Amino acid sequence: MTKMAEAPHNGPLIVVTRDALAGPVHVVQLAAMLAQLRRGSLHGLFIEDEDLLTVAGLPFSQEVLHAGGRTRDFSNQHLERSMARMAAEFRHSLAQQAETLSISWTFSSTRRSRAAMTLVQNTPADLLIISPATGQTNRENRIRRILLLEPQQPAVQKALLNVLEAGPPCPTEITALTDYPQRGSGEPQVEHLPLQQLQQTNSGLSLQTAAAADLERLLATPGQRPDLVLLPRDSDTAEIAACLRFARCPVIVAS
Repeated sequence: MTKMAEAPHNGPLIVVTRDALAGPVHVVQLAAMLAQLRRGSLHGLFIEDEDLLTVAGLPFSQEVLHAGGRTRDFSNQHLERSMARMAAEFRHSLAQQAETLSISWTFSSTRRSRAAMTLVQNTPADLLIISPATGQTNRENRIRRILLLEPQQPAVQKALLNVLEAGPPCPTEITALTDYPQRGSGEPQVEHLPLQQLQQTNSGLSLQTAAAADLERLLATPGQRPDLVLLPRDSDTAEIAACLRFARCPVIVAS
């Protein structure tokens, strides 16, 4: 089921997702600022997770509450009501941010598996912002960590520049995943990255590299987890799946 709202799209399209497990307000704020910077439109996509609905429909399903670890019955009816409330809150947040920044916006909902790769492949967007699975990020960190996949791609570099411009000024640590070997050392190399020029003009920006094989470790290890992941739409499907599974931060897919 789908419903659209408010204004037609103008210019680049920025899509931000939310589901029953995710969607902190600051992700909508980031999406709205990126839409404003790109002089484009904002679209909110609420995902009614088929997998979660299947679990809720099983006999004797129960939900464990964060507060005190108490349990309560978990049914499709309860989940449907909860999803409807979350979708309404999400839509209201989109409207507020769009009005504040004077950008056009639309809203729709879809029922599918959150982890389905079709979400990335079939959602037309210049930037697709997937909210974190837990709704938690490291916003309390004094250093913002950004993880780049295929950082040599222009779409990723442009998205990074927009993110840096949209976010509050703060020390930022960028980790670029690369398989390009450093001559004679076996270490990743960043000569092909125009990020170095950005680093030279921003004293609060540091740049490091890591091997692509370290992706899951970087996403899952406490103390190393990024606050934002940037990757191109045509990334390897295994890398996209790893980001959706392990990331505890927004994942931005750039076209």
